[in-house]
Amino acid sequence: MQQKSKTSESDAHQSNQSNQWKSWTWRSALRARGRKILSGLPGIGLSLLAGGLAIWGARHSQFPAMMIALLLGASCCSFRRSLLLAPGLKLTVRVLTRIGVALLGLQISVATVLQLGGGSLLFLVAATVATIGLTVLAAPLFGQRREFGLLIGGATAICGASAALAISAVLPPSERLNRQLSFTIMAVTLLSTVAMVAYPAGLLALGFGDERAGFVLGASIHDVAQVVGAGYAMSDTAGETAVVVKLFRVMLLFPLVFTLAHVSRRSGGAGAAPRLPFFILAFLAGVVVNTTGVVPVPLVEATTLISQLMLTASVFAVCVLTPFLDVTRGGPAPAAMSVLATLLILCLALAASIYLPSFH
Repeated sequence: MQQKSKTSESDAHQSNQSNQWKSWTWRSALRARGRKILSGLPGIGLSLLAGGLAIWGARHSQFPAMMIALLLGASCCSFRRSLLLAPGLKLTVRVLTRIGVALLGLQISVATVLQLGGGSLLFLVAATVATIGLTVLAAPLFGQRREFGLLIGGATAICGASAALAISAVLPPSERLNRQLSFTIMAVTLLSTVAMVAYPAGLLALGFGDERAGFVLGASIHDVAQVVGAGYAMSDTAGETAVVVKLFRVMLLFPLVFTLAHVSRRSGGAGAAPRLPFFILAFLAGVVVNTTGVVPVPLVEATTLISQLMLTASVFAVCVLTPFLDVTRGGPAPAAMSVLATLLILCLALAASIYLPSFH
């Protein structure tokens, strides 16, 4: 009986020690996380300031916010050596990117995109899969890694720089990935800006009606802001159609990132269980909540602005952390891939606008 009592006391002592160890470990981890966040505040603050300046500059000029953020980041690339700013810049790329993508979901309503009809929706899915698949397969032919083809294809097929940032968030981090991401942001932003100016003029010359032209613009231009600019430059009808089409393309970000996270986790080790990234789960929750119609319009507008701020800040941080000379060192092949991917999705959109019954 006395032996059992000693055994019980020993077990209780071990349990108490285990609980104390867990409590100490948890507190240590919390303190370490707090120190990491505090050390990152200067860099995060600089990134948010640059993102705000980019958004303000876009509203007072003809340049898109992503392009301004990119130029600001390239001009401040010496900051990546700063011990004060570098930790926050890295946190911006990892954390603010996820917040910005998550908030994109509140801009999308399932009921709105269903108005496009089954044929249009099936085409957009097929065009997205074809663009991403072909760029990934073609990447080795241009002397590039497949992950670069994935970044270019995803950015071209879905939503430009935002998609590139979301894709990079679930890929293994590396200096090479940062260079590829910087080039992708630069290329799709530039091509999207050119498309915003050139596509409406070309569609008018071809005699496209407002709805058909809006479909082509929404299905082929990379970034949301440039889709809005191109569509409403033609007419209100073209603008509304273009935005609805584009929002459905943004919605396709969820299955793409989920699939990439699944594949990435599977390749990380045998038997690893796939896990849905929190930020893409929040994106899906935002779509569901906005579809119910319970979110007030001012709140949707506020989250849209916050999302844009987070993503432009991330673009700035990525460009600061990546030497511009390293980005351009790849020669003409990456640029050729970007142009060909853009032409591919444009041709697919034009073909769909001609053959889909909804435009006859």
